[in-house]
Amino acid sequence: MNSRFIAYLNYPARWGVSSRLHPAIQKHVILCNLMSWVIVHFNTAYLLYDAFYFGLALRSLTSALIILLPLGCLWLNRQGYTFVSRLLSSFMYAALVFFYGLLIKFFVHPPDLIHYLSPRIPLIMFVFFPFLFLDFNRERAAFWGAYLLNIAYVVLYDPLHTLLGIDMAHFGLYLKNYGVMTQNSITFLINISMSFAFLLELNRRYERRIRKLNKKLRKKNARIFTQNETLTLQKEEILALNNHLEAMVEERTQKLSERNQQLADYAFWNAHKLRAPVASILGLFEVMQLEENRVGYPQDTLMLHLFNTVKALDQVIKHMQVLVEEES
Repeated sequence: MNSRFIAYLNYPARWGVSSRLHPAIQKHVILCNLMSWVIVHFNTAYLLYDAFYFGLALRSLTSALIILLPLGCLWLNRQGYTFVSRLLSSFMYAALVFFYGLLIKFFVHPPDLIHYLSPRIPLIMFVFFPFLFLDFNRERAAFWGAYLLNIAYVVLYDPLHTLLGIDMAHFGLYLKNYGVMTQNSITFLINISMSFAFLLELNRRYERRIRKLNKKLRKKNARIFTQNETLTLQKEEILALNNHLEAMVEERTQKLSERNQQLADYAFWNAHKLRAPVASILGLFEVMQLEENRVGYPQDTLMLHLFNTVKALDQVIKHMQVLVEEES
């Protein structure tokens, strides 16, 4: 229930807030929305109470006009016209209450009513406005300064006139109900102060929550950054290893190509150089086995051919051994 109530109070808080705006301006827009939202509800309750129990159309009309302006500001923020909305919230809202009070004074002449409306309510409402247009780092000091000045003015307004001997009747302000009016003013001030204190506390809670979330996000970002660096290093190591493996594969491929070429050379030697003396030896043995060649062909000549052929075979084998030793 509490979370729903807080969510309802913050329902229009982000209207008009864009990431393109300066952070201080975003804060101003949020405060303007919250202020307008609270004013709508307070004055709606006052309007219903006033119209139901007293039936005073003029005072109810005042509340109705006061309600319409913050609603217009909220609508402007929703449409993205935040600057216009902030100007309206800053100046025209208080001016509406003040000049409407003057209008009642000159045309309707209810002295007690104008005493209540002008100038107390406009000055009390200005408590909300100064900090909206200041730098975010100075907002609190500016707000509390304006707040204390307004409290002093409201509390000391009537006593100062009495002490200074100013005849308020000369200005059309009759203090017949001095005590009631002072109590009403102070009560109104207390209500507004409590409402704004609640908004401040609510805003602080959300700021603390946002700071915690930002802290967690920063930690996660740092962790992700560290992991990215680790992954980058691992990627570089893997790329270096892949390059080394590719170089090794190319080297092995080159060696295999060379060995294949050696095998081809060996096959050529076996087929031609080595095969020729072996065939000659076999032929000589066949000739020696033939009876007619033994008689008709000199034996020493065959042995000489056989010796030369074996010698040639020995040279071929030595040459192949030299090739193998060079390759290895």
